[in-house]
Amino acid sequence: MERHGAPHTDQVLLLTLRQAGEQLGCSVSHVRRLISRGELRVVDLAGTGSTRTKLRVRSDDLAQFVDNRTPTGPLTLPPTPEVVSGERATTQVVGG
Repeated sequence: MERHGAPHTDQVLLLTLRQAGEQLGCSVSHVRRLISRGELRVVDLAGTGSTRTKLRVRSDDLAQFVDNRTPTGPLTLPPTPEVVSGERATTQVVGG
């Protein structure tokens, strides 16, 4: 499957949850919620019998997650409190 805007590479990187959060612009806690809801796959590098986890997110899984969340058509954004020409904006359409 081809990803738009992503450079072609056969190398898959393993990202820490912090690195995945930095890529997404969110907290580690949010990344953990995405994982626990099954929205983002994770690799556990901890050995068998280990009481701790060593979680990593594959770079290709992170890219697929972003692709799946990227709209293909116009997107209606919620109203913003910015004043436009003396009136409050009520709807913004992106990519119309």
